[in-house]
Amino acid sequence: MARWIGPTWPPPERLLVMIGQSGYVSVVEEEIAPPEALAKARALSTITELRFKLRNASAIVEPAPKDAHWFRGAEYVPVTDD
Repeated sequence: MARWIGPTWPPPERLLVMIGQSGYVSVVEEEIAPPEALAKARALSTITELRFKLRNASAIVEPAPKDAHWFRGAEYVPVTDD
């Protein structure tokens, strides 16, 4: 499972989590990521790619104010096949 508390709202329908051999993690929106960058990353055998799709999201449109005890967010589930 993955969660989105990113700056854009509504949250993206799909997320890619790319994990490098070094442990570096990058979360990208496949629809807006540069295709050539994704192709280069996918060509490396040292990167693991995990795909997630949106399961549900908060109905709250505005972000939580500073020091609030709540946040708006979204929940993602793994995609096993497209």
